[in-house]
Amino acid sequence: MRRLAIATAIAVAALAAGCGADTAHDRAATASAPPPRALANCSSIFYEGAGRPDVLIASDMPLQGTYANDGLQGTKAVQIVLRERGFKAGARTVGYVSCDGASPRDDISPAKCRSAGRAYAAARDVVGLIGPFFSSCAAQMMPALNRAGLLEVGPSTTYVGLTRSGPGIPHDQPAAFRPTGRLTFVRLAAPDDLQGRAQVSLARRRGERTAYVLYDGVDAYGLGSASGFRDAARKAGIAVVGFERWNPVASDYRALAQRVARSGADGVFLGGYVVSNAGTLIRQLRKTLGDGVTLMATEGMLPITVLRARAGDAAEGMLITLSAIPKERLQGPGADFLAAFRKATSQDPCCYTVHVAQATEALLDAIAASDGTRASVTAAMLELHVKGGIIGDFTFDANGDVTPPLVSVYRVTNGQQTLFGVVRNP
Repeated sequence: MRRLAIATAIAVAALAAGCGADTAHDRAATASAPPPRALANCSSIFYEGAGRPDVLIASDMPLQGTYANDGLQGTKAVQIVLRERGFKAGARTVGYVSCDGASPRDDISPAKCRSAGRAYAAARDVVGLIGPFFSSCAAQMMPALNRAGLLEVGPSTTYVGLTRSGPGIPHDQPAAFRPTGRLTFVRLAAPDDLQGRAQVSLARRRGERTAYVLYDGVDAYGLGSASGFRDAARKAGIAVVGFERWNPVASDYRALAQRVARSGADGVFLGGYVVSNAGTLIRQLRKTLGDGVTLMATEGMLPITVLRARAGDAAEGMLITLSAIPKERLQGPGADFLAAFRKATSQDPCCYTVHVAQATEALLDAIAASDGTRASVTAAMLELHVKGGIIGDFTFDANGDVTPPLVSVYRVTNGQQTLFGVVRNP
């Protein structure tokens, strides 16, 4: 999935209050020490042990704008895991710095993302980064992080080219993101092409034979997810009767909706973000196509509150994929985390929050198995075999992708995000 300006510690604390945080406790915990100089605009170090922690982990998540709740929940998830682990990873103590990976206007600045990547790389006490939240920002950060040997764990980054080549992926990817030739990036979210395959498998079950594919063209995410769906559809015998970009700043999509209607498509796939004027597009598509045509999308159309506010009743019945385990399927440690998160925030975890918690657990396990250096932490992560984790059993393949992957599918029902099914190994 998915942007970067870095907020102050005061802003982080204020926003955390909106996520149901125990603000008095959190302020006391984070006031112990400033962050590394390179991350001066991030939060203070979150640490409740004696003295200063041996190593630091950091996160890069949106703490403002449309996706603020995702980032605030993620920050709280990291804090919950650290407290439960006693701020320890084996013999080492661990502190946490939270950085804001968003801007008020939800714009993605490649220059800011590159700058943030250099800042994390320069913060020598940081041995692992959780994030960034958006794939397009990850693509800008990864070269600097890779040169510095800094492990990057992606809970939500789904662009295929971050880890491997494929149809529509530029020939120099992912090599361009690994200038040292070494792997320093792993992710817990299934890549976009697997989300496309999951949607295609459901379309085949519904008996659909044709599809129209649209993408917003804002960055690699929209085109990548659209290309993944298109390629999977063709292999499955579903005819792709249209493939085009929608203009995110257009005021009217009637002509586009009429082209889709004339194509006779049984379903329409949308690759892109809800903030790319998707609400207006969905309203026009539904008005023109009626309820008989299936509207499909990936997690870029979330959060559901924003989709509902922008698309209204036109969003009803949409099928949306998310490369994260649904809360309904959490067991053992996952169920324990769910209970702890609900107690701490009075919320259910949204979107990739559970994956952020799992990323934190995995990072602590890797630190515990290492000698405390960046290179050793990265090597330990690549060898990690998790049994009974928050999201179940998993490991990482030679590309850094989680295995086995899964894709959750949700239907918009009465304005709510309801679980429709889970596709394992799409």
